[in-house]
Amino acid sequence: MSLRYRPEIDGLRALAVVPVILFHAGFPAFGGGYVGVDIFFVISGYLITSILLSEMAEERFSLLGFYERRARRILPALFFMMLVCIPLAWAWMLPDKLENFGQSIIATTLFSNNILLYLTTSYWDVAAELKPMLHTWSLGVEEQYYILFPLFLMMIWHKGIRAVLVALSILFVVSLAIGQWGAHNEPTAAFYLLPARGWEILIGALAAFYLNRKRDTEIPLPAAQFLSLFGIILILYAIFAFDEKTPFPGFYALVPTLGTALIILFAQPGTWVGHAMSNRLLVGIGLISYSAYLWHQPLFAFARYNSLTELPISWIAGLFGLTFSLAYLSWRFVEKPFREKARYTQKQIFIGSTLIGSLIIGLGYSAHITQGFKSYYQANRTNAFQKQLLESGKSNKIRQDCEKDYDGDIASLKPCILGTKNQPVKVAVIGDSQSAAILPPVAKAAEQAEVSFVHFGHAGCPPLLDTYVQIGFVELGACRDLAQRQFEYVKANNIPVVILVARWSLYVNDTVNGVPKVSFYLNSKPNGEATLDNSRAAFERGLRRTIQAYRAIGVNIVLARQVPEQSVDPDSLIRFSNRETLQNAVKQYSVTTASHKRKQAYANGQFNRMRTEFAVKIIGFDDLYCWDGLCPLSDGDRLLYSDADHVSAYGSMRMQKIFETILRE
Repeated sequence: MSLRYRPEIDGLRALAVVPVILFHAGFPAFGGGYVGVDIFFVISGYLITSILLSEMAEERFSLLGFYERRARRILPALFFMMLVCIPLAWAWMLPDKLENFGQSIIATTLFSNNILLYLTTSYWDVAAELKPMLHTWSLGVEEQYYILFPLFLMMIWHKGIRAVLVALSILFVVSLAIGQWGAHNEPTAAFYLLPARGWEILIGALAAFYLNRKRDTEIPLPAAQFLSLFGIILILYAIFAFDEKTPFPGFYALVPTLGTALIILFAQPGTWVGHAMSNRLLVGIGLISYSAYLWHQPLFAFARYNSLTELPISWIAGLFGLTFSLAYLSWRFVEKPFREKARYTQKQIFIGSTLIGSLIIGLGYSAHITQGFKSYYQANRTNAFQKQLLESGKSNKIRQDCEKDYDGDIASLKPCILGTKNQPVKVAVIGDSQSAAILPPVAKAAEQAEVSFVHFGHAGCPPLLDTYVQIGFVELGACRDLAQRQFEYVKANNIPVVILVARWSLYVNDTVNGVPKVSFYLNSKPNGEATLDNSRAAFERGLRRTIQAYRAIGVNIVLARQVPEQSVDPDSLIRFSNRETLQNAVKQYSVTTASHKRKQAYANGQFNRMRTEFAVKIIGFDDLYCWDGLCPLSDGDRLLYSDADHVSAYGSMRMQKIFETILRE
């Protein structure tokens, strides 16, 4: 028995893909548009499980045939999209971005980009929108599921449907529990990884079991009307009410997934929803939805990569139209032909997929091992002026020897002794990644004073005692533990001066570069609500607690105000080939002094209170990095920043005299 075609399912696909595209386009009204992926998960679970149930019941299931269908469905359009993106990445990306792109196409080909993204970034990071392969994380989740699911059915099928349903129900509950826990404690892992997402596909699978058993029983039309309408309401609510701050997945993900299941189960042809979702336009969009999903993110990512400002609405509209134009061409000339068994045999599909996949992996690996073809780029694609910019924009590598054995587990992070070795440790520099960025001038000042200093810090961890970072780079509580270890180290080694350095605005504001943030809120409790008010209260409490604790052991505290944050990545300035074009761009795109001061106003206000209350020393850098109403990205021929919020090794040396003064005191 073949699976009956249901046009409303294609309409449901349209309802999934359009919000995802509008979300990635940046439309605030579609703050929950990312739930379109969850809709796809449920649809996929329903369709694939329905086919498996039919084949297993008729004893014609073939594991090889199953994987052949998945290859025909997924790989041709995916490979085509990546093959088009590779020359665009080569033409437009700088080496570090090209290196990351190479890693991502390898991971995408191996259906593991969700794992790579979990290890390297957050879905909500501002930089994530520049990743052309960001969206392929969902394919990783699906295909990892479908490697296991048919094997599971084959092992347990002989025990009967009841046993299968019991096992699936247990897996559903366990996965949902993992998703709920992870949404609040390990949000990046929960967002990207199968254990926290599998239950969404299982909702569709359970719907398939229900319809398979109840296919001869029609639910009364009034009940079907109500339940299918309720399903649409749930989906629309999630699309328009959710945003980046919604803990996700977990229980919140039940809203769009249960809504999808209700439509699958009850949107009969006679219902209003069934009729609406069978509309020809929606069905047409649904037919090309997979290709549309594949194309939208690379188009927006490459456009943003080549723009120094937010994309204008005209560009967004054009990219939206281009997405669906390419989607139609991809569906018509790539997807459809490769699904025809008469045109391409199983052997051709497997051999062709292996060869093209190997080619993509080889190209990606070449980009990886050559650091994005860095040597070639510098030798052949830059002039002397651009090479100077590249060199000045490098971050410092001063910690490399200290961290060569660091395995990524923050608990194993050790302090780094720098400066004049075998001399007394005069200063401890502790904080997040901002503290690492200022090490060159501290090291130079320490060498001149013939003393040593220690650096002890980790990205995303402010040096505040008894303070939790919610949804950060590391697990909940790790930053709090690190701050305590920093304190104990200073105490045990009788270090007289501690300089606290951090990207303070990240923790006390609710936007990052003007975009509402979801991560890096502070709290005094491990599971408190992630709000701006709670974060600021925790910041003030943590700052006071930290100063008091260090003062109690005789340590002098120095609070370092934050360097100006930029709104564009300095990498984008490398394209300007001479001093005049660079200086014009710097004037146009550097942050203004007034904007910088507004962004830092809350943190600086708290610092001033601490100075009044505890007489702590405060150092600031505005005079070094801001002049004539601007905090420029460069000082003429050289970049002062390595990225939008960290000064480069070259740029950091402007601070040297400040640290010389501290070491003399």
